[in-house]
Amino acid sequence: MLPFLRDFTNCSEISTDAAFKVSFKNICAQVEPIIVSVRASGSKEATSAKNDILAGLQKEKYIALEVNDLIQLEVQRQTEVGLAIQELLNDGKNVWSEPAHIVTILKRIIFSGIDCNDKFLLIGFPD
Repeated sequence: MLPFLRDFTNCSEISTDAAFKVSFKNICAQVEPIIVSVRASGSKEATSAKNDILAGLQKEKYIALEVNDLIQLEVQRQTEVGLAIQELLNDGKNVWSEPAHIVTILKRIIFSGIDCNDKFLLIGFPD
């Protein structure tokens, strides 16, 4: 069966001879992350429902990513992306006029593989 899987599928082989934590981390690296973005219309009821959903997801060990905070950190740290965002701001443009910068920040975090984190909650990500 293994030769068939190697030839005809996107097969990933992981040795379980290593310590459990190492093997588990390798397994997690093969699984796509789950990303949830919760938005509300702004009404009192919708905001309350959004807050309940956010609290429930955080209880389920979703890692909250406050998008605006991440943008500010990149600008403060003067990373390559942060400098590009600062240039947009200096030119009087909206940060979201080039969403690729924000996606770059998020991808680096989401696909980092740190501690097998694979469930993320985006807060403040627009349509």
